[in-house]
Amino acid sequence: DDHGNVKEWVGTITDVHEQKMAEEKLKEAARQFRFIADAMPQKVWTADAEGNRNYFNQQWIDYTGVGLDELRNLGMESVVHPDDLEKTQSYWKQSIATGDEFELEIRLRARDGAYQWHLSRGEAYRDENGQINLWVGTNTEIQKQKLQSLEFESAVHQRTKELQEAN
Repeated sequence: DDHGNVKEWVGTITDVHEQKMAEEKLKEAARQFRFIADAMPQKVWTADAEGNRNYFNQQWIDYTGVGLDELRNLGMESVVHPDDLEKTQSYWKQSIATGDEFELEIRLRARDGAYQWHLSRGEAYRDENGQINLWVGTNTEIQKQKLQSLEFESAVHQRTKELQEAN
């Protein structure tokens, strides 16, 4: 009224049950994704449509000792071998621009400072209109295979040289 006294109270009630159920389903889907990603032996990561990494699984953190917040501050330079960094960044930018698969053999720094070869792969997840919503990727350690391949290449090169000299 004119004196500031409440004479009536009017309110509304909105049923938010469906909204709360949808939110719970999203939370459960996120928990399931994290569980699946952490159960994998690969180092799993995700990025937004622009290529900004926004998730790393526990294997990544255990291997590198670098979590998401640290990586945002330090950059990929902190984990990718200096000799592989330029090529990695170039391939990643190309994939972001085109939506093409990202695949590259790179060396990643372990928590102890040693570098190990990994096959790094990323795939774009697209919506029904073909727009990229998310990138999902893995880093699979291939150190043993890479070293065997390099040894084989060296042996072939050496044998070829010997044969050329003999001829």
